[in-house]
Amino acid sequence: MNPLNHHYFQENYCPYCQEQRHRHHFDRPQRSLPSLLESFVAMLIFLTLLLCLTSCGDRKTAADFQKSALAKNHSGQFEEAILDCDDAIRLAPDFSEPYNNRGWAKYNLGRYDDAILDFSKSIELKYSFIKPHVNRGNAYLKLQKYSEAEQDFDNAIKLNPDYKNAYRYKGDLYKAQNKVAEAESFYKMAER
Repeated sequence: MNPLNHHYFQENYCPYCQEQRHRHHFDRPQRSLPSLLESFVAMLIFLTLLLCLTSCGDRKTAADFQKSALAKNHSGQFEEAILDCDDAIRLAPDFSEPYNNRGWAKYNLGRYDDAILDFSKSIELKYSFIKPHVNRGNAYLKLQKYSEAEQDFDNAIKLNPDYKNAYRYKGDLYKAQNKVAEAESFYKMAER
């Protein structure tokens, strides 16, 4: 047989080592391309399932980070609360409560302007959420921006006339302006 003949070369030379085929070459199982693809897909599925089983159970949700941030705010761990709020916001940017809680942490750290930005975003996302109105009002009060504070306290009272803290904080606003009679009136409303 002529080695230059294409069929002779194809049939008698090993496709892996390009040597003339010997017996050991014929003992190797020949795998087709579809068979290799099926093996590759099966391996990918296996690895995906393995990854999911090992990591999916540990994944925190935005609500989990929010709950953690709230607990840290209550225990005075304000910097850590901010980090948890950042994670909650990253996972759910339209979730109003983490903005409020991050603002509250910043408020407690004396970062009133930054807190106002977070309270404003919380209000933008969920206007009916009373706490950011009151919290932003308190931040404005700290910055002696009395008209802005009054507007936020009034909005909170309009949203929920039974929310006693809004009356108390409005009393604090009048007290800061030396309006004693008005302050006492709102303190009495807060006690009803």
